[in-house]
Amino acid sequence: MLLTLLAVGCEEPDCVDMSRTEAGLEVVEAEHPTGWGEPACDGCHVRAALHDRSCTPYVDLALVRARVEAEPGNESCASCHGDNGVGE
Repeated sequence: MLLTLLAVGCEEPDCVDMSRTEAGLEVVEAEHPTGWGEPACDGCHVRAALHDRSCTPYVDLALVRARVEAEPGNESCASCHGDNGVGE
């Protein structure tokens, strides 16, 4: 899997509490320049591996995983992480 991620220019991120960043949970260009403006989040972020560990203590991971599974494609991403520059 790592080779697949590297092949598309993605790296496995360290566990970072996004709520402590300047933009909070919203993904902004300054913090995500490689994927900024890309509508297909799952091109780099494997859905099955999302939210599998808690980097943000107050987030209910079971609830988040259920929401991600229930919504098609990348629909669930924007509700927490913003439009990633796609809507601009």
